[in-house]
Amino acid sequence: MASFDISHLNRIIKDTLNMIDKSREAIYDIAEGARRECSRLEEELNELKLEVAGIIAQSDVLETELKKSRIRLAAISKNFDRYTQEDIRIAYENADKIRIELAVNRERERYSILRRNDLERRMKEAYGTVNKAELLVNQVGTIMDYLSGDLSNLNDHLDDSEKRKYLAIRVIKAQE
Repeated sequence: MASFDISHLNRIIKDTLNMIDKSREAIYDIAEGARRECSRLEEELNELKLEVAGIIAQSDVLETELKKSRIRLAAISKNFDRYTQEDIRIAYENADKIRIELAVNRERERYSILRRNDLERRMKEAYGTVNKAELLVNQVGTIMDYLSGDLSNLNDHLDDSEKRKYLAIRVIKAQE
């Protein structure tokens, strides 16, 4: 029968426990990184919400101005002979300028909504990562505690077995 080296087994046990502990620390680091990402995303989302509120308010103002300019154009069309070519041109240019600004503003609003949706999706994924990492940290901690106790008991039993083996060998030698 081959000789059984307890010190080798003890080294394997310690290495295993060290690797489990390092894994737990790595998972904890992942959780912390995900928490930081969640905080950053929340800040960015709040800033975006303020930006969107400003864009919407600006759109409301532009829509009001556009309605006024259309009313002015309608008045000019009804009383075409009262206005000069310059007045008509200015009224049309003003209405066109407002219409373009409103279109640009609506495009910014659409882009901001897409960004908001993307941020919310990323934030949801980051919170999912945090939750999974916290669960893993807890599970690895439980496993570590369980294994530490069981492996220590195994080590004690092996030490006892080794002592009994040597005692049995001594008894046999003494009898011989």
